[in-house]
Amino acid sequence: IMSAQAFCGDSVQRPAQFDAWINMYGGDEFEKEVKDYIGVVDEVCKTADEATLKEMEKHFMMSCKLEHMFWDQAHFKMQWPGVFNTSEPAPL
Repeated sequence: IMSAQAFCGDSVQRPAQFDAWINMYGGDEFEKEVKDYIGVVDEVCKTADEATLKEMEKHFMMSCKLEHMFWDQAHFKMQWPGVFNTSEPAPL
């Protein structure tokens, strides 16, 4: 993300309230944490039995689906029905 921001420069503006969140996910420290976690999971997979691997795969696929749903809802500006009891969109 940080390299994309460097590439685009000031041509892409983002709301200030998201800066910390975006910078965290785009930062080197987060990337290192992800790579370390992948290494741990890879090590566990080397000795896991078939049933455990299947269960791990099931949970991974569910997490992918939930992540997709999160971004899909944001992209299409999904509104939660009945939460605010109004026809106006929910406040951001």
